[in-house]
Amino acid sequence: MKPPLRRLGVLVICLLVIIGGVAAFFMIQAQRLRQSGRQYVDVSIPAIMSTWDPDELDHRASPELRLAMPRDEVTAMFAALHERLGPMETYEGCDGEVTLSYTLDEGKAARGTYEAAAKCAKGTLKIQVDLIYVNNNWLIRNLTFTSAALQ
Repeated sequence: MKPPLRRLGVLVICLLVIIGGVAAFFMIQAQRLRQSGRQYVDVSIPAIMSTWDPDELDHRASPELRLAMPRDEVTAMFAALHERLGPMETYEGCDGEVTLSYTLDEGKAARGTYEAAAKCAKGTLKIQVDLIYVNNNWLIRNLTFTSAALQ
């Protein structure tokens, strides 16, 4: 009777070690992606907002963002934001989270959601940045700007 129970115990311990290893792997990957996503936002937002340049967004935009918001709409929106807020004076950083998943058909998929803050010449601004990790690069899926100056 003891050998089957011993085998079962060894099997349970092995499964727990494997599950723990997989969980640790996911946590390490998520932490690395969270840091790289934060760095990406910290570089991208000042580059985009310092002059409200559509080109700066365009080469960082995901294909989904480009489809949802054609270039002429981005240009018009940035012109309106520049008029109402002025250029960015200080960038106050960002904070956010990354969701990591693995699928058999797509492999690693990561999405990040960050909230950044900036002070512009005519008011403060909160920016929600949605990212997607594609081919080992972050791309911007969506930007949402919130400010009392836009009301």
